[in-house]
Amino acid sequence: MKIEVSIEKRYAFLIVGALLLISGAIFVYSLTPGTAPNPGHTLDNVAPPSPCATGEFLSWTGSAWDCVIPSATVTSVGELNCAVPSGGTSASCTIPGVKTFCAITQINDLHCSTGFRCEVFGNPGTSTWYVNVERGSTSNCPGFGGGQPSCQVRCIS
Repeated sequence: MKIEVSIEKRYAFLIVGALLLISGAIFVYSLTPGTAPNPGHTLDNVAPPSPCATGEFLSWTGSAWDCVIPSATVTSVGELNCAVPSGGTSASCTIPGVKTFCAITQINDLHCSTGFRCEVFGNPGTSTWYVNVERGSTSNCPGFGGGQPSCQVRCIS
């Protein structure tokens, strides 16, 4: 038994258009404003407050978003370059002064492909911040002899 259906192009487009219209209506109905999808949240449950005033920034309080004024101000910015001594494989430098935050801003590894490490660590609000620089061996560094591997750190207090 063979069934053949022949539909003209204009009727085929009409059927496809009607199916798209019905699908769109179902989609719009499922996203009713103010009603949370299951599972999900409404937009006002996840959207931050808008707009924050000049000088405020957006912060999560643990239960909601809020525009807050920063409690810390940057009083100074300092830089430190910690380099491995010539012929050595490591160095440790102390960052002087009380710092709020420190970050590595530049690394000069002299193409040491293995064993190179640069780290900065400390306790915010204290003067105990350090930079460590290490490299596996001098033979791993094609650039050795033209300088020392180093890490540059920038801190704010």
